[in-house]
Amino acid sequence: MRNLKSKQLISNFFYWTLIFLILVLFSVCKSSEKEKEKAAAEKIEEREKEILSVGKLIPIFGESTGTQSGISDLSQSQEEILISYNLYIADMSKFDEEIGRDMAPKVQKFYEEFDTPDRVAIRVFVPGSGEEPWRQYVFFVVTRKLVKQTEWTNLLAIEFLRVVENVKYNE
Repeated sequence: MRNLKSKQLISNFFYWTLIFLILVLFSVCKSSEKEKEKAAAEKIEEREKEILSVGKLIPIFGESTGTQSGISDLSQSQEEILISYNLYIADMSKFDEEIGRDMAPKVQKFYEEFDTPDRVAIRVFVPGSGEEPWRQYVFFVVTRKLVKQTEWTNLLAIEFLRVVENVKYNE
């Protein structure tokens, strides 16, 4: 009789242990699903956060108004971001110096604040004459790799257009 009771006790222990393990496994699977859902929601939020707009870039590049330099337009594709920037400069003979002083810290801050963009193309417009208030003067490309390699030091304020890529003047 004792043997039968101990077998029953062992059997009951085994079944309860098995049920407990199944419940633990079920809860682990459920929490794993919740983690996956949470990660997917974070990825969607990250993508939405990284969709850029002129409004998101005004704090970095400033807003172009009259005699104030700043961003005027933005377009975004999978490969790159294209920023149209109005640089108000009265003396065009100092353009190369002025653009470095103006743009280098802004580009650095852009790459610090946004994690996903790797390539940014920038069209710089300067005050025009006649009917056109602004005319495109130069186009260039900056990449995250370039910013990291050059460590974006104060030298860029002087050598900016020599460091950036694909420089094309419109004149």
